[in-house]
Amino acid sequence: MTEEEPPLLTYREAAARVRRSVRSMWRWRKRGMQMTWGIRDGQRVRLVREDVLLAYWRALLRADIALRPTVMRTGTGRWTPRETTEEDR
Repeated sequence: MTEEEPPLLTYREAAARVRRSVRSMWRWRKRGMQMTWGIRDGQRVRLVREDVLLAYWRALLRADIALRPTVMRTGTGRWTPRETTEEDR
């Protein structure tokens, strides 16, 4: 049984996947997120593997104390905002 390679995403696709700006993807690359070069539509572009993107994003969420109480994991694999409760305060 062979494992499927995770998809490679451009800056724009990666930003849409984690609901951030394209500029955030640029900053994350500058701070150490691993990216590679690839060819898309005849143009040379930077690409990031989806699993690398999500691992980097999750690490940022864990490290950001301000975001911790305002996000939760849903069954769809997406992070969504939630209401804060008295326990969170």
